This record gives sequence, structure tokens and C-alpha cells, in this order.
Amino acid sequence: THGIAYDLARACDEIGRGQRACPELHGDAVIKPISHERAYDTHLHSAASDSAIAKLLQQVRKRARDDDGPGSKPSVPRRSRLRARSAS
Repeated sequence: THGIAYDLARACDEIGRGQRACPELHGDAVIKPISHERAYDTHLHSAASDSAIAKLLQQVRKRARDDDGPGSKPSVPRRSRLRARSAS
């Protein structure tokens, strides 16, 4: 129904802005609420070199786990702890 779609869209918006926790998606990660205060004082620079992009990709690869990949669920510390508890 339209009401369900509205509620879902609103919940997604609140999660994205850090106003609603969603441990099913983020585990223990905390999303800080977005503030309008000084929002336009941050200047973004996009002059990244190829070597800077390669370095960033290497850092992301180091954080990946063996079971990460297409269709995998988020692998955050809480999920790993729950999986370890259920196995023991």
C-alpha cells in the first residue's frame, strides 16, 4: 500500500541520515547524524592521482574478508561475534 511504501521510504531516509539505528545493516557501526550546520563550508577536492586511487583500493581490499563478495551480507564485528557464538 501507499502507507507501507511511505513508512519504508521514511525509515530508509532516517537510517541514511543517522537518525535511526539499523543493526541488521550496520552491525556495531554507528552512523553520526547529518547536520545542516556548516554543511557548505566543506570544500571537496577531486584531484586524486592514479596512484592515490590505487592506494585507496589497496586499503579497501585489505579490509575485505574471504567470504565477502557479490551478494554477501555485511561483515562487521558484531556479525562475526554472533557467528562465532552460534558455532560454539
